[in-house]
Amino acid sequence: MRARTFAEAYVYLELNADTSEPVDYAQPHEVRRVGDERHMEWTTPTAAGPERIRIVVPVPPPGEFERAGRYGFGDEPSTLIDPGGWRTLEVAADRQAAVVMQGDSTVEAFQLALEELSAAIGAVDEQVKFLPPGAERVPESAFFTVAGREVWTREPEAFVRTRLMADGMRYRELLHSLGGIA
Repeated sequence: MRARTFAEAYVYLELNADTSEPVDYAQPHEVRRVGDERHMEWTTPTAAGPERIRIVVPVPPPGEFERAGRYGFGDEPSTLIDPGGWRTLEVAADRQAAVVMQGDSTVEAFQLALEELSAAIGAVDEQVKFLPPGAERVPESAFFTVAGREVWTREPEAFVRTRLMADGMRYRELLHSLGGIA
């Protein structure tokens, strides 16, 4: 179980950090060797107070990290984040993009909306990778975290192939209509 890209490591951090602040992707981190494995380590303040927590994400050797965009994660399904985690990211990005597009019309807000829509597209694409060939839905066995299984239990219809394809197309069309590349 390890991150395929730095982007995936950051998503893992975002999903697992108990912080009231958005994850700062520029925050300091260090890569350490633990036996034969490499880990990226972050410390971040908790939502409960000033104390800090340490989050460790296993990563591959430097040459094995895929050079994907910020929301590109690799060709194979994640072994670090299950479909429920990717759905959580998708929903958060969708909500944030909607809030931005309904209110602020500044260049910064527009750029944020484009980034959030890109994140939603990446999250849907990641969920699709868990679909077995020809399967109508992501199997329950693909949900390997407690939080992911809770999402699956709450929204099993979100993991149906036709729904995932429709969601991905909707985000791509919206991104394209805003002048982004989809």
